[in-house]
Amino acid sequence: MKHQEVTEETQEKAALYALGAMSQHEARAFEAHLQEGCEVCLGGLSEFRDVVGVLGAGVSEVAPPAYLRDLLSARIGREPQSSPERSSNARAGRETAVPVTSSASRTGGVIPWAIAAALALAALALFVSWQQTRQEIDSSRRQLATARGEADELRAQVSQPRSSPKVIQLVGQPPAPGSTGQIYWDVPNNNWVVAVNLPPLSKGKVYQLWFVKPGAQISAGLIKPNEKGYGYSVIKVPPDLGTLDAAAITLEPEGGSPSPTMPIYALGEAG
Repeated sequence: MKHQEVTEETQEKAALYALGAMSQHEARAFEAHLQEGCEVCLGGLSEFRDVVGVLGAGVSEVAPPAYLRDLLSARIGREPQSSPERSSNARAGRETAVPVTSSASRTGGVIPWAIAAALALAALALFVSWQQTRQEIDSSRRQLATARGEADELRAQVSQPRSSPKVIQLVGQPPAPGSTGQIYWDVPNNNWVVAVNLPPLSKGKVYQLWFVKPGAQISAGLIKPNEKGYGYSVIKVPPDLGTLDAAAITLEPEGGSPSPTMPIYALGEAG
């Protein structure tokens, strides 16, 4: 099955294949998957092959120190040469020394590869961590941009060069004594700019703003603060609203209610 996007699993398989660290069965299964034309895995394999190639090229092979050859020659020179048997044994010793030297050479070739493999695995871990961090940063940036946009809009509403708006201070009530809020009433244009600090909403609930008149409560609209309880809204005031005693905020079921059904969370006199 072809992958639609890069995941931790696709990155891990591509890295292990590039390092030759898969079992024979796993490698064959991964090759069969590549032959299906999975662009995500092909791209990941190409990327990690480049990483392994660069790291491997950056580690030089280690040659044996020159003094070892001098020590070996001196040792051979000290061996007795009078006995044919000993001479034969010495030749045999020199012949057996050849494979040892060859083995040491192979070991010297493996060490740089092992270092490169370790560095590549470290690079893989850093790459995955970097991607996760980048996604978190992008999410934070989007949230910050949204908050800045809302703040700019609020400042624009409040800072317009008009006559000073009427202000209604909202005060927390017993269900939420720490609640605060302000309503900036642009009387000439019949607009309310509402800024509140309320307890975070629980699932299935919404805050509702009310025009409180003598003997009646009229819905002014819904307010949905962010996860910290900060929110704002721009409300159009009906031109025929008439006398207004106060503004109130209640907690209602999601979608709002035709009339208040919950205790009042914040209240402010219209004055």
